[in-house]
Amino acid sequence: MKYQPSSDSALFLDRDGVLNERIVGDYVRSPEQLKVYRECGLLLTQLKPHFARILVVTNQQGIGKNLMTEEDLHQIHLKLSEELNPEVQIFDAIYFCPSLKEKQDPNRKPGIGMALQAKRQFPEINLHSSLMIGDSVSDLEFGKSANMSTWYLHKEKLTHPLADASFSNLYEALQTLISTIALNNKNF
Repeated sequence: MKYQPSSDSALFLDRDGVLNERIVGDYVRSPEQLKVYRECGLLLTQLKPHFARILVVTNQQGIGKNLMTEEDLHQIHLKLSEELNPEVQIFDAIYFCPSLKEKQDPNRKPGIGMALQAKRQFPEINLHSSLMIGDSVSDLEFGKSANMSTWYLHKEKLTHPLADASFSNLYEALQTLISTIALNNKNF
């Protein structure tokens, strides 16, 4: 579980089930449906100086199914950012893949296309020193395939062979990350 970011690390976060409540059997289609885990905003703001970038990577096949538009998604992400911290832009970028699962788009997790997009946009990041936090096996596969450390979020704190650590929620994971950095960095 020991993970320590370096100056070239990126923190990759899944969205649904990690930063906001997942709608089981459906998609967050509008800002009104988005229920953000606001308590994570302060922790992410504290972590921002310790990562080269904080990035969101999310599969959004609701667009591919014509249940929502890219503009709907943009509005959802504006609300997400605003509710986590109205004063600081926490995320350096939000990447999404609208493709249907059966299309096997390399940008759709577990494919690493979104990690490669991030590397092109931010060449200073080192994927090997980066951390992926997600709540699905495809998040773990994405992180491992891109040579990142992976943290798994599961309410029962179940472990997974692809996870370097498991936590019941993002708040717990971020608190652990802050504590680890603080132990190793007296300037935190």
